[in-house]
Amino acid sequence: RAGWKGWNKEINAVLEDAEKNEMEWRELRDEMVTRYVAAHQISPSVKKKAIKLEAKQAIPPEYWIEGGTKLRLPAASVFGQSSVKKVKGQDAGRSVNGIKTKLSNGISSSDDG
Repeated sequence: RAGWKGWNKEINAVLEDAEKNEMEWRELRDEMVTRYVAAHQISPSVKKKAIKLEAKQAIPPEYWIEGGTKLRLPAASVFGQSSVKKVKGQDAGRSVNGIKTKLSNGISSSDDG
């Protein structure tokens, strides 16, 4: 299963690459099915109905917008994945659940406020 990171991480990766972190459901679904089939080496001739259903069930409810036809990566997910990096072996930064963090621009967060 080379390359497959799990439904949530794959969904986030696709939406992070999309314009405004938004995408039509069918477009996202098709990309997810393509990634899943490639990573799991499934024959292209296999019917993908079950994979499409699994993809839809993996979408967190807060991602759905516009009456359930479009998805958007929530701002918290964008901030959490793109703007904060783990800092190993350094004293700088704020500890969140025991993990030191550092903003992507190189400025360490601080408990001082």
